[in-house]
Amino acid sequence: MGNHVSHPTSTSVDALVSEVPGFSLERRLGSARFMKSFRGRMAGQPMVLKVFIKPDADFGIARHIRRGQAESQSLQNLGPGICPYSRVFETDKAVYVCRPYFNSNLYDRISTRPFLDILERKWIAFQLLSALAQIHRLKVVHGDIKTQNVMVTSWNGVYLTDFASHKPPALPIDNPADFVYFFDASSRRTCYLAPERLASQDAASLDLNEAMGVFHGLFAQFLKFVKDEYSPDDDLQSIEDPEIVRDPFKRPTAQQLLDQYRGTVFPDAFYTHMAAFLRGYTYPDTLTNVPALHQCPGDTALSIGDRRILHVQATAPSVPPSMALLVLDHVACLVRALTYPKTVLAAVDLLADLAAHVPDEHCLDRILPALTWILATDRLGCTPRTEAIKACAKLLTTVQAVSADEARLFSDVLFPIFDQLVVDREPMVRATFATCLSDFAEASVRFMRSTQKKLEEEAGHDERAFLSLQNQDVVMAELQTRFLKQLETLILDKDKFVRGAILSDISRLCALFGRQVAHDLILSHTITYLNDKGPNLRTAFFDSIAGVGSVIGEKSLKDANESQAPKMATSESCCISCTRAVHALSGEEERSLFLIGTLGLASENELHLIEYCEDRPDTVAHVEFRHSHEIHAIASCPSRDAKHVIATSYNVVGERSHRMRSTLWRMDSRVIDNLGGNQGAVNLDLEPIVTLDDKFSKFGIAEVQFDPSGNTTKLVGRDRDHLAIFSLTESLTSAMLGATVALPHPEHDPASSGPTGTSSSLSWNPHAPSQIAVAHDQHVSVIDVRAGSVATTFRTHDVQCRSVDWNPNKLHQLATGGDDCAVRYWDPRHAARPVLDDPGLHTHWVTHVQYNRFHDQLVMSASTDHAVHLTSVSSISSLPLGVMSDASETDDDAAACGGSPPPPRAKLDDGLLMTYDQHEDSVYGLAWSAANPWVFCSASYDGRVLVNTVPNAIKYKIIL
Repeated sequence: MGNHVSHPTSTSVDALVSEVPGFSLERRLGSARFMKSFRGRMAGQPMVLKVFIKPDADFGIARHIRRGQAESQSLQNLGPGICPYSRVFETDKAVYVCRPYFNSNLYDRISTRPFLDILERKWIAFQLLSALAQIHRLKVVHGDIKTQNVMVTSWNGVYLTDFASHKPPALPIDNPADFVYFFDASSRRTCYLAPERLASQDAASLDLNEAMGVFHGLFAQFLKFVKDEYSPDDDLQSIEDPEIVRDPFKRPTAQQLLDQYRGTVFPDAFYTHMAAFLRGYTYPDTLTNVPALHQCPGDTALSIGDRRILHVQATAPSVPPSMALLVLDHVACLVRALTYPKTVLAAVDLLADLAAHVPDEHCLDRILPALTWILATDRLGCTPRTEAIKACAKLLTTVQAVSADEARLFSDVLFPIFDQLVVDREPMVRATFATCLSDFAEASVRFMRSTQKKLEEEAGHDERAFLSLQNQDVVMAELQTRFLKQLETLILDKDKFVRGAILSDISRLCALFGRQVAHDLILSHTITYLNDKGPNLRTAFFDSIAGVGSVIGEKSLKDANESQAPKMATSESCCISCTRAVHALSGEEERSLFLIGTLGLASENELHLIEYCEDRPDTVAHVEFRHSHEIHAIASCPSRDAKHVIATSYNVVGERSHRMRSTLWRMDSRVIDNLGGNQGAVNLDLEPIVTLDDKFSKFGIAEVQFDPSGNTTKLVGRDRDHLAIFSLTESLTSAMLGATVALPHPEHDPASSGPTGTSSSLSWNPHAPSQIAVAHDQHVSVIDVRAGSVATTFRTHDVQCRSVDWNPNKLHQLATGGDDCAVRYWDPRHAARPVLDDPGLHTHWVTHVQYNRFHDQLVMSASTDHAVHLTSVSSISSLPLGVMSDASETDDDAAACGGSPPPPRAKLDDGLLMTYDQHEDSVYGLAWSAANPWVFCSASYDGRVLVNTVPNAIKYKIIL
């Protein structure tokens, strides 16, 4: 082709395109004169087809075609950054070249929001130089490098395309016609050629070489520069190294520039971490060190977006924080390409983590759009969207620098999404949004004030009064109107969990909206929660009413209370007050004794001791002990000689604060030994032994446990953030605080201060008394008591993990239950994935999980869905069915007696065995009997206590 063609032809291009086999034409691209470009599809993939029409059938271009095919073949296997032509072929009428289609090039990306940060510009320049260095090593030159030929992906990945070695290496300096025909495809008269390519000598004497780089400018200006009639020095004063080398033999190569500017212009992380990161991102299927890439969580294969986000999740921790913006570009562009909730959760976690390392402006124009898209997409499921709500609230809370461009962020972008969230079909989504509503409301006011201040600074003096006095009032009124509408919808929600969630931070909303709204809307609606049959909503109301009262005033609060008092409902069917704590008296090995603690709002509570008798299953003997505070957890000494020693963890409520305490008590042993003779006794006294020292804790000790091995000199307790180890005297009369271990939090910045996690349960390993498992946040940590440190921490659930229990009969196995409705079984030594996963047995939070102490094939789980499930995990138990040690002996004995062996045992498959649905409220308390392996006790929050047994059909499958 070269200089031999300098005029357009009149042949119909569209007709030639239709002759290309397998190419489906969609539209024409641009108005280039030399080669016509078209977008279409081949084999379902978007492609670009370029067509050069031969002036006649004998036009000699075989040399250029062979060169183009050889270049394309040599460039096919290079790394990311280079996109050669995938096909080069000819017919008797035209020459065709084909390459993949890209949505954006560098020219478009420079002027597209979000605008490129200086780090991103350097990263693009680095990728472009790296691509040039690769092709120059193969003795290949591009021939036409310009912004239109540098393709940029949505994650700012660079691809050099449209190699043009077939274009003439030299152009006449006195005739711009060839330049316009070959190089001015955009008709903008911009020139990217090296000055030596404009020559007055014969064009055939000049060959393309790698020194002919990019020189940008208007063509007329460029001609003056070539003729020494113009110098760009004045225009380049702001550049650190503005030198333009006119001698092509003195210009540095691409590789030399990469070496020269390493550590100065280009950070060293570009050459190390980001280069490896980009290779894995571009080709995720080649990675072998990311097991999740090869574990499909469903029937549909992982998409390229799913595989890439799992790669980012695995490698992002090794990338320096200074490169967070570049990692963010890769994550944000993948959100819409994810297919599984697991990968969407990974994206949300990454976005939340990266927000701490990028400027506020990038949080708003890159992270926030990705999160809001997740919020607005129903198909992603419940859990990813609830986590996105939390991440969005945290993001808006932490952002401080707000530009004037964000003045309509809430009105135009967020409010339409919020309006959909308050009526979402998933109660958990609505409840999560309710807990974050105060964060969103406060952030909107802060954004409004910041943007108004910026607008005032940018406006003239004559407009400033109007902006400050009128526009701000209008915007504030709009914000309040929209949020009040959403607040009213949530307060009147039909689901009690949503209504309870809105109460969690209602005091901040009252303070934000003022006394009138707090009295007329918030109090007038929330006080009707006292008519709810269940105690949960009423308790939440009483917990929040102090904050409401501080806004509306004492008199208004008393008037509202008096008007509502006759309507308060009572739960007459409850056998005791509301409760959360159930515990089997572990030192009693002959009788099934259970302790139940009440959680009433009154100052006086009770500790109930009940006994289940097999010979009188319809009768439950019980006595009551006085207890001054709400009981949240109970423990008992496993020693038979000290079975009357117990511990309670209770909430001490003051006028303005509350704190957890834990105390050791001694029950009257005569009452325990003769429970039937004391049937119905009330107001019995507990003898206090010692209150545990909790000075180490900000919140107080929430739960304690005795050593299950029977060692009466050890006791452990947990608060929200720590595990404390206590030493007891042999007489059990005093306790001394030993070591405390801070609970880890994998997402927590070690350099920051403050709580590291929120614990919810603990379990002492019966096989290794030095190991204690603590559930906190979404994780379980195994604490080594002897070393006083954390042995291992692993993620068990995508949301809060509420319960943990060691298998009493099998080493290295524990069970967990969480807010994702799942019960999972783990080996802490190999915790990358659960040993067994039972998702979906419950329909709401799993509050308690416990192995049967005798037959670990059986596991009980309680939930806020009002149900108790009996589950079989025979396949992972200590003695799976079919391998009993005495089976062969039984067969031999039968044969010796002349009889036939007994029939094979019925198989007890894994899965749900029985559902106990007698409860009418959330079930928090659950305990297997310490004496009878087939008896267990459960208690719901409304005070209903049930003692049940394992059905005989299940029992016989295990013991026969």
